[in-house]
Formats: sequence, structure tokens, C-alpha cells
Amino acid sequence: METGRPGKRRPAGKAGYETMVKPLIFTNARIIDPSRQCDEYGSLIVIEGKIAAAGAQAHNQGRPEGAKHYDLGGRVVIPGLVDGRAFIGTADSLPGETVKTTGAAAAAGGVAALVAVAEKGGAPADTVTAIRALCAAGQNGSLVPIYPVAALTKGMEGCELTEFGLLRAAGAIALAEGHETLRNSAILRRAFQYARDYDLPVMLETQEADLSAGAVMTEGWQASFMGLPAAPRAAEAIALQRDMELARLTGVRYHAAHISTAPAVEIIRQAKAEGLAVSAATSINSLSFNETAIGAYDSAWRFFPPLRAEEDRQALIAAIADGVIDAVTSCHEPRSADAKARPFAAAAAGAVGLESLLPAALRLYHSGHISLLRLIEVLSTRPAQIFGLPGGTLQPGAAADFAILDLEETWLFAKDKLASACNNTAFDKMPFQGRLIAGFINGKAVYERNLSNLSVL
Repeated sequence: METGRPGKRRPAGKAGYETMVKPLIFTNARIIDPSRQCDEYGSLIVIEGKIAAAGAQAHNQGRPEGAKHYDLGGRVVIPGLVDGRAFIGTADSLPGETVKTTGAAAAAGGVAALVAVAEKGGAPADTVTAIRALCAAGQNGSLVPIYPVAALTKGMEGCELTEFGLLRAAGAIALAEGHETLRNSAILRRAFQYARDYDLPVMLETQEADLSAGAVMTEGWQASFMGLPAAPRAAEAIALQRDMELARLTGVRYHAAHISTAPAVEIIRQAKAEGLAVSAATSINSLSFNETAIGAYDSAWRFFPPLRAEEDRQALIAAIADGVIDAVTSCHEPRSADAKARPFAAAAAGAVGLESLLPAALRLYHSGHISLLRLIEVLSTRPAQIFGLPGGTLQPGAAADFAILDLEETWLFAKDKLASACNNTAFDKMPFQGRLIAGFINGKAVYERNLSNLSVL
């Protein structure tokens, strides 16, 4: 079920989204377009910043006059990624972490649209002024369009609702509470009713606040052995089930921002079977690691929600394959070196993820767990549909937001080469297979790596 409303075309700005660009033609390409269930070899033609043709039928379209021609030699073209959850201006990020550096990191990760979520104590998102400022910065100061998510309650304190209608008019595309769980169910019910009336999706992280307070691991033998505070997996299921009951009661468009356990998967599965307007996402971190990664007390693996058991990780992967989970996000959370250099339980949770999202996700394809078409669907097409954003498609007439990949290139991820001002990543020095060659937005390259080597004179 699509739960988004039609997206608006982003306005021109300093980033030059709507500037005239030279026609482009990419031949000998593997075209992946989940919006058309297309996985075929052919060409991609871009004219005036829009897709003119993509796929086998593009062979018959001819070559536009003056077009720049690239022979991709079987490399892959996909819609630009739509990252459905990235934190910007977090409380523990460096002063140098700006909209500009975030946009550069997104471009280097093949992301063509970024859904920006605030966290309590970080950059505010509960006023019209704050939302307008982020919209302006995202349009004029970033290589990649940034779409803000407004706070559900003032100061994310869980007490007083924000002005949903005014925030929507200012540019907010959804409502959230960062990492906070709204304890008061009566307030949450009113929030759902209010959001329904304004056709705004509500995206919540679901961890029962009292059960998960102070926890940095999941209850079990690993947490006991390491002597770290832990919460039961049920903390996620309890909060999510409460939200499902209220979603059923109110008819709100509900998006589970980050599920991480097998029981949560089953709750979402049941809600979808009932026909509720529900969608769900998980993070690349939850898909890539289990709780054993924490064995050396390395705060690089300090996340929220915490890493789970291997059975949970496998349940998440299966839920992507069978359609229960709709989206995979970077859950990008920049943190300073000081914030991560503390003892594990005291270190800030989170990791940068914009540049590791795509290569880490490709592991699921190379391992045979998920088809490439389905993987790109959860990284691009479905997030665009959920939030009503342009993008996620190579349909003729759509904006030319796309990325070019070499599926076979092997390389080592290096935190000291990240475009982000913060480099708190759990993927440092890890080998990947599959690498971004270039990213385009409205037919204009926002990231290139060796693309000129594929040019045809």
C-alpha cells in the first residue's frame, strides 16, 4: 500500500537543481527501476534534466544532438537513493557538521533525497521558523535536497503538540519525536488524529521508555557476560503494539521509523494484513551487525535501538525480502570523537551512515538474500512513496535523479575519507563489493569517481 501523497518539484537554488544541463546518453547499462519492475539491459537518455528513456526501449530513441555519451560496459543505473531517516545537527555532532557537509556526504553515497529528523537537544524542529530555515538550507546550501520532519511535540517533551498545519505549510513532510517515546497515550491519540487531518505521516521509534531507560544492549547472555545495562526485546514490541492500536483507532498514516526485532516484524505484518496505513523501516546497522559485534566494548557499535541477536537480524532481512519492511535507512547520526571516546555505556549512540548505506546494503544482494530490484526498491522507490517525494524512479518524464554503480568493484571503507565532518562509523576498514561511480540530480552530476574513463568521444 502506498502511503505517500504526490511530491512537489524542488525549487531552484544555489545548488542549481533546475539549471540547464547537457543531454546525456548512457549505453550498455543494466537498468534497475523498481517503479516499473524493470531489470534489463539497455540505455538511459537524459534531456533537459529529465529522463527521456530508460531500458531496452531506449535503444530506439536515437542520440540527442550534442549529447555526452558514456559506455557503461554493463554497469548498473538505479534511481537515486531516498534516505528516509538521517539526523542533522545532533546534540553530539561537531560544530563543522553542517547542511553543506551532510549534503556532500549524501551525494557521495548516491542519495538524491534526504529526510532530515531532529533529535531532542539538537537543532530544533518544532517551529515554523526552524522548518523554513532547514528547507532553505536544504534547497540552497546542499548538493542533495533535504526534506525536514517536524517535531510532534514542543521541545520533544511529550506534553504539548506542535502546530501541525503551520509546520506542514512551512515544508515539513512528516512528524516525529527523534529517539523519544511519547509516554502519554492520550496525547499520542490526539497527535494521530491531528496528523490524519493534515495528511501527515507520523514516524516513530518504538521503545517502551521505562523498560529501555538506560539500556545500551539487548537482554541476554551477551549483555550479562559484558555486565552492561540491557532492555528486553519486548520493549520494542510493547511500544509498537500500542502505536498499532492507536493507528487502528485513528486511521493515521503510521511509519515505524526503526524496527529491530523479530516480534516487531510480526506486529507490522499483522497490521498490514488488516489493511492499516502502516509502513516500516529498519537501519543498515541493524541489518549488518548483531550484538556479538560489541564484544570488545567498542563504542562504534553503540546504537539506539541497540544491536540485537542474530535471529532478529535474520528476521529483518527476511522481512525486506517478503515486503513487510518497506525501507532501509542510513540512520545517519554524526557524533564527535569525544562523544564516542567514552566508556561504552556512557558513549553517545549512533554512527554516520550516508556513505556506507549503499555498499553495506549491497552485501544483502551479493549474499543472495535479496534481489537487486527489491533492494533498490527499499532504498529508493518505497521511501519516496511513503513520504510523497519526487524521485525513486527512472520513468520517462521524471527528474533525472540517478546513480551509477559498479557491482563488482571491491574496496575497503575508510573513515578518514568520508565527506561528513564526523567519522563515527562501524564500517571502518571493512571490505565491500559494489561501489558508486556517479550520482546525478536533475541530470547534473553531484558526485563523480572515474566517470570520465567511461566517456565515448
